[in-house]
Amino acid sequence: MLEKVRMQAEKTDDDNILKVTVPPYRVDIMHEVDFTEEVAIGYGYQNLPISIKAGGVGAYNPYVDFGEKSRKIMLGAKALEMVNLILCARSDIEKLNLEVKDENSVIIANPVSKEYNTTRKWILAGLMRNLQENRSAEKPFRLFEVGDVVVIDKSRDTGARRELHLACVVHGESSDYTEIKSILDHYFRTLGLLDSSIEISAVEHNTFVPGRTGEIHFNGDSIGYIGEIHPKVVLNFGLEYPTAAFEINLNPLIKNE
Repeated sequence: MLEKVRMQAEKTDDDNILKVTVPPYRVDIMHEVDFTEEVAIGYGYQNLPISIKAGGVGAYNPYVDFGEKSRKIMLGAKALEMVNLILCARSDIEKLNLEVKDENSVIIANPVSKEYNTTRKWILAGLMRNLQENRSAEKPFRLFEVGDVVVIDKSRDTGARRELHLACVVHGESSDYTEIKSILDHYFRTLGLLDSSIEISAVEHNTFVPGRTGEIHFNGDSIGYIGEIHPKVVLNFGLEYPTAAFEINLNPLIKNE
């Protein structure tokens, strides 16, 4: 089998040991266990017998599975997916009219650059940055992201916990609360949750326009916000058109599955 994969193999005095010469171009061979893979390739994976051990059948992590489901729903709403880093710039969060303090954020002590000096607790900051970097492109924009954020939690050994969030922004001449609310309704309706379990109540939030902001509740617990982005925030990111957005914590929805 080793000769089939172009390796020179010779018998030794010990019947349990083979002397194998590795070609110089096979820089991927770094350990004896790599020869096992080469033997399997020479024998043919399709010829190996199938065996299943107890407890050996894997499955997707519920968070990964729900995140993928959320992506498909948002793609169905004709939104374009963004993938940003969990590290972000402190200045981007402050542009949302939010304070970044040691007691409410994870601050990197020795960041490589100012672009990555804190961890995000809002995906929205990254989406607004995406709009800023593409503000000369054709509009309207409809962007979303499903990803992790870091939230301060003194009850944890690490002092923080990770949450899976979904955020969406719309940006164009006629973008408003009605448009972003229709996308949120589509998301919950597809999950089968658009009933008494979901409620939106009026609330004030620094990132959104007063009177055009709602707090999203699931089974009575707050899971996020929706509304039209405050003009000051829009200008902070160098944008020229109205913008609306929502962001929700998916963890309670996953536990409800």
